[in-house]
Amino acid sequence: MNEGGLTKRELIRSAIAVTATVAGAGLGAKYVTEHAALQRLDQEGVDEKESHLLHVFPQGDALLREYAERHKASPHSIEVMRTVLYTALDQLIENSAVFTSEGFNSSFPYTHLNLQDLAKRLYPGELTELRKPPEGSKRKRREFISTGIPVDIQSGGQFEWIEVALHSILESMHFALRDLHEGRTPEDSEIYVLGYPTNEYGKVSEELLEALKTEGLTALGKLYAELIETETSSIRDDPTSILSLTGISLGGSIAAEIGAQLQNRRVASQEEMRGERTAPRLRVSLYSPAGVSDLNTSTLRKEELALGLAEEASMHWFIEHGTQTIHHEMPTFLSDLRKVLAPKMKPIADGNAIQMKNEALTILSTLGGKGTPIPPRLQVTEIIGLDDPLISSIPRSIDSIKNINAHKGSLGQNLLTRNAPRDGENISPVRKFGIHMTHQAPYYGTKEFDRYDRLTNDIDGLKAQKGKIV
Repeated sequence: MNEGGLTKRELIRSAIAVTATVAGAGLGAKYVTEHAALQRLDQEGVDEKESHLLHVFPQGDALLREYAERHKASPHSIEVMRTVLYTALDQLIENSAVFTSEGFNSSFPYTHLNLQDLAKRLYPGELTELRKPPEGSKRKRREFISTGIPVDIQSGGQFEWIEVALHSILESMHFALRDLHEGRTPEDSEIYVLGYPTNEYGKVSEELLEALKTEGLTALGKLYAELIETETSSIRDDPTSILSLTGISLGGSIAAEIGAQLQNRRVASQEEMRGERTAPRLRVSLYSPAGVSDLNTSTLRKEELALGLAEEASMHWFIEHGTQTIHHEMPTFLSDLRKVLAPKMKPIADGNAIQMKNEALTILSTLGGKGTPIPPRLQVTEIIGLDDPLISSIPRSIDSIKNINAHKGSLGQNLLTRNAPRDGENISPVRKFGIHMTHQAPYYGTKEFDRYDRLTNDIDGLKAQKGKIV
């Protein structure tokens, strides 16, 4: 075992291999049969003129599969949502790019979804000239998503945990379509997904390696803050706008580090009163942030995290057919994606580049095992899975039960609120909420698919010109 490395890559690969082997040919045959049937179902009635940049989308197809099986969605609803998800994929591919850092001489892939553009693509009728909303009547929003530790150089790209970006953009789509129907410009909202420099499209320099060794995840906070400062230049002096950081798993610790850097650079602020803020309001949300050091203070933290990762991989393989879909489709998706992106992005995969990336991956795994504290004076909201095997322990279970009975929160059961002084006042820099989920954010459940039903009804209603969306 590498020092602090958790043998994470080996554990995840082993977990997938073992579960696939145990499942045997029966599961594989079941997947092939059901997936082929679902694809036929999706294609029924689809306009022959409809075309997309790719015809395989692992996370999108996984969502559609769960939508069909769990939610008992109709063939028509699946067809509509397939168009929605693949249209979003088109935009994600078109917006894929590589950002090069001047400070670290390193680069990483990223992409983003634009609500206004996506809503116009999905709107089924002719669009008239749109009225701009009165100045200040609608907040501008930019969200940046950082994800978990990459397994290898093929992972950690701009399409990791894309379900989170899809959830965020589709959550606002009902209102965007209504605005278009009523002749108004929708909310100015963009959702970014940040890839890692260790990804095949990224570059790891000696400067970045040294910074990771000496500064830890603060180095990635600085790296990503460069991009965010550039991408938010249009809202920099607007205190009514929102700059959100969403971190998943180890990405939670990275999001917190980015937040601290944005505050230092005065790109965003967490001052409560708008009059005190001259920059966008900064919000930081951490989902299943296993990399945060105080979530598991056990002396066996590294071993518990490693076992939790293996348990999580095995559990989702057997319980969620969507996980099988992603596993089977990802190699084809990545291969096809390389061809589509080739004119503007090419993998950096020579021998020295791979060596540098693998060294950085080892450092990231070590940092995940050790844990990283949240920067002081940064206000964050932690969304913790009560059933998350990566942070479960007997003391935490006892503490959770005790706090669940004592507190209630809007996101579920309030686990803990930690107070700390700031400028002579008491504030709550960390708000923790517990919800019933494992390490994976619950975007394959009933509430999410209820939104799919609503969006399907919106699009059908607009096609039939039955009047305003209500």
